Amino acid sequence: MKFSFVFTMPDKRDFPRTLLMLNRGRNIPTFTYDPLFNLSETVIQWFFLSEWVLMSNARWAGMVESKGFARDRIHVVGSTLADLAVEKRGVRQAGNSNGKNILVLTKPAHRSISNYPILDSVINVVQETGVNYKLFVRPHPADRSSYEGYEEKYGDKLFVSPKGTPLYDDLRDKDIIVVFGISNVIFECLPTGRPIYVVDLTDNTDRGFLNREDMRKAISFFGSLNAFQQDLRQAVTNNINREYGIPQSIVDDFYYKLDGNTSERICDFVLGKVTEANVS
Repeated sequence: MKFSFVFTMPDKRDFPRTLLMLNRGRNIPTFTYDPLFNLSETVIQWFFLSEWVLMSNARWAGMVESKGFARDRIHVVGSTLADLAVEKRGVRQAGNSNGKNILVLTKPAHRSISNYPILDSVINVVQETGVNYKLFVRPHPADRSSYEGYEEKYGDKLFVSPKGTPLYDDLRDKDIIVVFGISNVIFECLPTGRPIYVVDLTDNTDRGFLNREDMRKAISFFGSLNAFQQDLRQAVTNNINREYGIPQSIVDDFYYKLDGNTSERICDFVLGKVTEANVS
């Protein structure tokens, strides 16, 4: 069987990787696209199996180029996941219409790093204000913490997302988003237009292509619980008025465009290269 082209996304399975290796060099265009905001060494290795790489943003494109991938084989198109968040931005379904729905995204936790102090501070704030609230905890895949005790203690006020729940299901209907630590997930949350609070109590040195200065351009960033609680209290009681637009510098670096047309750009590029291959 001869394919017109091969289009893959980084995956743990061997079959897509095998397709790339078998068809590259046979005058069959091969493409890899990753819409996520988490560029790992494993993902970069996938790109070297493809003739063309479609990137979600300019920041990651520069990183891949720095690893030795030819710039003329990289095409920035945007993120389909960001498009999904934009599409859902104004959609609200039945929920806690008379109160605040707060989503908490934890970070990897082990013996020396605990998520409990930050979570406790969020609970203390909403309880002190007296607002009607629902708290939704989405544990990081590498978070070893147990939240069963919280569910038992707070009943229908606190819910823990089951493992494997799509992020965009958890983002639906949320009024405030709290993120523990610097994480790429922040850039998946930004297009929702919800206020985002990032709390990082560590002294870790910023590494890679994501840092505190990037965060401060787009969200509320806190290095202490006292400052975080004060700002969150104002947000919960609607005593704070802040614009939650995304700075153009962040759009340029991390999204390329937020126009909902990423799929069209992918199709146009792929079909264009397939046509060129057929002509040659």
